[in-house]
Amino acid sequence: MDFWTKGEYFQISQINMSIFLNFDFYGSHNVGDDLMVAGFLEVFPHSLAPLECQTKQHIASQRIRFPQIHWEPVSTKDIQPQCLLGIGDTPFQLTSGVWFLEKLLRDAKTAKDKNIPMYMIGVGAEKEVKNDTKYIHKILESISHIWTRDEFSKQILVDNFKFPDEKVTASSDLANIYLDKWSQSIDFNRERPVDLAVCFFAEEKLLQPTDIPALKKFFRKNATQLQMVFNANETRKREPFEWYIYHQLMFNWFDRTFRPLPNLTYYSPEYATGSMNDLIDSYKDYKTVLTSRYHGLMTAAWAGCKVAVLERSSKVSALAQELGIPIIQKPFTVEKIEEGYANAKVVDRNLLASLSKNAKQSVEELAGVIGKLYK
Repeated sequence: MDFWTKGEYFQISQINMSIFLNFDFYGSHNVGDDLMVAGFLEVFPHSLAPLECQTKQHIASQRIRFPQIHWEPVSTKDIQPQCLLGIGDTPFQLTSGVWFLEKLLRDAKTAKDKNIPMYMIGVGAEKEVKNDTKYIHKILESISHIWTRDEFSKQILVDNFKFPDEKVTASSDLANIYLDKWSQSIDFNRERPVDLAVCFFAEEKLLQPTDIPALKKFFRKNATQLQMVFNANETRKREPFEWYIYHQLMFNWFDRTFRPLPNLTYYSPEYATGSMNDLIDSYKDYKTVLTSRYHGLMTAAWAGCKVAVLERSSKVSALAQELGIPIIQKPFTVEKIEEGYANAKVVDRNLLASLSKNAKQSVEELAGVIGKLYK
């Protein structure tokens, strides 16, 4: 289907609205999404322009955590922003399917037809999109400027999609801004009660047959030696997210029973009503974190945990390389996981501070660009 001409995009004509946040996945029970919005709002000048967002997801949680934004359910009503703005995440990817690229293609059509500037900030790209020919070129045609969350993402857009170098700035993930502020209250000398937290998730196409069996063997081997937590970054209790993975790990296929380990607990923050800190404070209790989640890695690094990555997609590996921490590569084995646990590293705080500084600068630059729209 040609989504460029399909016409399923919002019409812009009536409501007096200045900046429309056109990513519609906020509130999807993914802590990383909230961290990026929180970081953005720490720096963006609220007096510059009102912000509105329509989301398909859990809207009440977003109203609690981010009252600076006017939240509404997705609808067909008309809006009249002076720009479209996408905040955070990895819009240029294929590992989670094409649904979001299809949505962005419709938005790009609107921006082009209505002559509305379209920006993205703190966004990422995965190398898996390099062979895409259907979506990304057309989306990029309508974007005025992009601040990526790393040099890795910028190079994918410039080298593979010929996006003009002057229209893309390599920066850092917006979550760094909030995590920087949050980490200032952490007592790094405090004894932490949890030896190891594991946060593992992989999209269906990235989940290999050895992943869960190797993790299960590792947990059972260390059940009497380590106090462990299986931590959820995405809190929905369904396949394929962490709740589902945990139950696969604890399920005994021989007698079809659920057998939790005495020293391994499942932890999921209270997403619907929790504050931003409530979603991430558990990391203050972890000595070491093994994770396949981008923002699980980032939060653990700012919390002062030792960290290693369970290989998943190119974006997570790129962040691990940027932070200088080990990657447990697939196919997973007990020996590889144990080696990763033993070699996990604390990330240099000067490096983290530089990421926060870069992210703040990107928001300030964006605010300056948008400010010119009101002259």
